[in-house]
Parts: sequence; C-alpha cells; structure tokens
Amino acid sequence: MTIKIAGKEVDAIILDLEKTLYLPGEADRIFATARRQLAEALLIRPKSLVKLPQGIVDKKIKELTVLADHVGWSKAYLQLGGNIDFYHRTVRGINRSNGLKFNQELYQLLDSLKAKVKLGLFTKATIPIAEAICAKILGKNWQDLFHAFVCDGTPGCPAEKPDPRAFEFILELLGVTAERAAMVGDSLPDDIVPASDLGMLAIYVGDQEGIGDLRISRIEELLTLIDTSS
Repeated sequence: MTIKIAGKEVDAIILDLEKTLYLPGEADRIFATARRQLAEALLIRPKSLVKLPQGIVDKKIKELTVLADHVGWSKAYLQLGGNIDFYHRTVRGINRSNGLKFNQELYQLLDSLKAKVKLGLFTKATIPIAEAICAKILGKNWQDLFHAFVCDGTPGCPAEKPDPRAFEFILELLGVTAERAAMVGDSLPDDIVPASDLGMLAIYVGDQEGIGDLRISRIEELLTLIDTSS
C-alpha cells in the first residue's frame, strides 16, 4: 500500500489528534478554562485568595501560549515556573470531547485512504480521552479506520511525543520506516520537528507559514496533496 505525496512515496500516514483532526478553534474553546487555571496558578501563591485583574491573567495566558507553540505546553508551563503535577491534573481533568460533533467529511477521507495507505493515530492524550474524542468526531467504529493507535498509556510504548522512541514505536507497529512515512500534525515541537529529525515527511496543519515540508489549513485538505495520477 503506497501513495505519493509531493512526489515522495509514502507507505503510512500518521495523524495527530487534537487541533489536527478537529479545528484549532474547537481546541481553544475546550482548553480555555484550563489555560486560565494554569495562568492563574503561575501568578498566585498557593492558597492565596487574591482575585487577579482579567488583563493580567490574559497577558500570562498569551505568554504561556506563545512559548507553548515553540516548546510544547508542559515544557512551557515548567519554564514559566509552574508545577508539573498541577499541570497534569488540570489538563487531564478536561472533558476534551465536549461539544465536538461527527465529521462526515473527515470520516469519508480516512475511510478512502485506509485502503491505499496505512493510517496511524498518534497523540499525547490518554487512552480514555482519545477514545472519547474519536468516538465523537469519527463515530463508534473509529478504530476500524486506523492500522495503529498510540497515545499516553499505550502498552509497550517506551515514551510519549515528542520523544523519538514514541515515533519509532508507532512506525514499528505500522511496519514502515521513517523515510516512507508522513506525519500530519499542528505542533512544531511535538509533531513537525521530531518527525523531520527522523526523516519523515512532515505535514503541518495550521495557518503559520514556513513550518514543515508541506502545509494545509485543515485536515480535509490532505487529499489535495496526494498524487492521484498513477
């Protein structure tokens, strides 16, 4: 099973989940409360009852978000002086599937691709969170769309993104080499850079220019990159 993307032969496409298989605007809505809680924790001493002005919190949220775009959320929170245990409790407590809807166009895209190329789903979300999101956007039979599924808590996986060992683990599950695989994701530190370092074709989903080997604004545009002439 091989396709061509930008002239390169690809045996597998590995897809990130959050902000990749659904729009960034939805992620912003889902994570809004958590981002505020994280920002406030960076600004207020433990057990303090001080109520911070909205502008100060918004400024810290922006600082955290900008840094996270370059190094990832957990590293950004640590670099700004945050507590990693609080970070994990806050982020893992979010109902990330809240408000998401079934995406017929995306389902049909993946369903058509799975007969032509191996598909992998690769996320830092925990198993329950990833399963809940996929059930919402892809339906109850979502697992039939993927040849491999790796997330936080997958048995046997030695690390999580962006650790190269996690990338090597899903590549092994798919039975492909890095040079014959494409990574599709929204995050520079978690998806694009580690994939490129391993020799994978890196496809960025987002609005920033100059990131990845190729760029699409939304996942449904992935089909436009695939050579259908052969």
